[in-house]
Amino acid sequence: MTQLISHPYKDGTPRSLVTDPAFVMFGNNEKYSQAFREWLSEKDKRNFLKYLNLYYSMLQRTKKIEAKKDTQVLSDDEIRSISLQNTMNRSIKEYIKFLITRINFQLDEIGLKAQLGKIDIIWRTKENQTKKIKEIQEKKQENMENIENKYRNVLE
Repeated sequence: MTQLISHPYKDGTPRSLVTDPAFVMFGNNEKYSQAFREWLSEKDKRNFLKYLNLYYSMLQRTKKIEAKKDTQVLSDDEIRSISLQNTMNRSIKEYIKFLITRINFQLDEIGLKAQLGKIDIIWRTKENQTKKIKEIQEKKQENMENIENKYRNVLE
């Protein structure tokens, strides 16, 4: 998740920590951002942003708690907050995987439609060629009958 948020350079060093989820997920020129922007529905985008905002809120709260955990005993609520943040970490990874799977499914459907389109074109081409062959055979048969009729007297 940190890589998504910090937009690292290719060597892995972070450019800056951006905490605006709308920009991070949909507003920049990174490949994942373009995919999310173009392939997710508006409802999916809204739900994802709500979840990310909640995640960032929880992250801020747990950072404060973790800063004092070495010097103080944590309360049950603080421990639950850390646990919840860890759960949200796993959950957000799964949700991103789900969204990517949905995007891949949409791309597969487009690819399948394109393949079916190719099959339709090939089938039409085959039917046109079959029709032309049939017309040629009919003309050939007609010509043979004309020749037979024309030279029938000679053959008898």
